[in-house]
Amino acid sequence: MSMQQHEIGAILQQVKGTMVLFLATGVGMGIGGWALLDAVTSGSGGGIGASLVAGLLLLSALVAILMAGPVVGAISGVRAELETARSLGLKSYGITGVTVLVGHIAMVVLAFFITVMGVSTGDSGGGGGGDSGDVPGVGDYLTPIVLGGLGAAFTAVAAQYAYRALAEQ
Repeated sequence: MSMQQHEIGAILQQVKGTMVLFLATGVGMGIGGWALLDAVTSGSGGGIGASLVAGLLLLSALVAILMAGPVVGAISGVRAELETARSLGLKSYGITGVTVLVGHIAMVVLAFFITVMGVSTGDSGGGGGGDSGDVPGVGDYLTPIVLGGLGAAFTAVAAQYAYRALAEQ
């Protein structure tokens, strides 16, 4: 195997591992958010109080999902250092940063859609149905999602650098 083939294999290993970690976290957080919202929105009550509580819980779920990005990013950065940094050298920092940014965006979008399914399909009563037009779209949160991704990418690269610096001592 040539050096270039080995490097491409290391890059693919780093990208796949990071994306799987972020997507698995997104599915898990989305299911948790969906279950929470489903528990609040299903039932006989309803009205403005239930809608307000569901909206606050949706916002809280989004904040929790965004805050998970740097934690998963730090894990990804250390993992990248342990698995591929020796073969990729300094390129590993750039690959880590870009992959974590993309992974964070994918995680948030996936978790958001799974969570919102609990709101948009949570209507259990007959007679009129729920108004799913009140559910915000992921585009409404695009700026915080990308900024959160940049924070997660920074955290990942910083964790990778710190791990490398500590390992060299």
